[in-house]
Amino acid sequence: MRKADRLRSFLVRLPLTMIVGMVLWLLLRPLLDHAVAGLAEVVLRAFEHPKVTRLLVEAHVVSIARTDLLAGSAIPSFPLTQVHFNTIVLLALFLALPRPFSRRQLERLLMGWMVLFVLQTLNLILHVKMTYATMLGAWSTQHYSDFARNFYGFWQYFTDLPGRFSAPFLIWLGFNWDQLMSLVQSREVADRAGQRNRQRRRK
Repeated sequence: MRKADRLRSFLVRLPLTMIVGMVLWLLLRPLLDHAVAGLAEVVLRAFEHPKVTRLLVEAHVVSIARTDLLAGSAIPSFPLTQVHFNTIVLLALFLALPRPFSRRQLERLLMGWMVLFVLQTLNLILHVKMTYATMLGAWSTQHYSDFARNFYGFWQYFTDLPGRFSAPFLIWLGFNWDQLMSLVQSREVADRAGQRNRQRRRK
């Protein structure tokens, strides 16, 4: 297949795989909610003394609770959709490539998804820390310094905006650089690049 045909085929499949990715995300959404919140809670409590953070998930919303707060205290919450919706983009990009259900591509998709899952968990952790540092009034001022507030604020906004939107593309590029080159290079150049990669892996 010529370079232009391969690229055209990828672009034609992309809107369709975006729909497939959205359907898969909707089906997996409850599992993703609990998986991201569960891992984030484990990491947060691993570094707490005493261990007081609880992340409660209900109706795709996570509530940040602490066992050491007074009864009746306001519990901050926000939707988990904003944390892991970029899974749709990752799925769409992987599935739009040639032979998406080959063993190699499925392994790459699984590894890429694991990397994205870790980044989504990190984003949720930073949301929690930002909440602790800035949104609990006098308690925040007492327990977090100005440096800590600026630190968590910067990294939360970074993972929210450029990080959240660029992560699927960077992961896709990292795991599928050879596939991307085959879309934009001539067949001869792509074959030589693939041969060099195979030779490196044998060494």
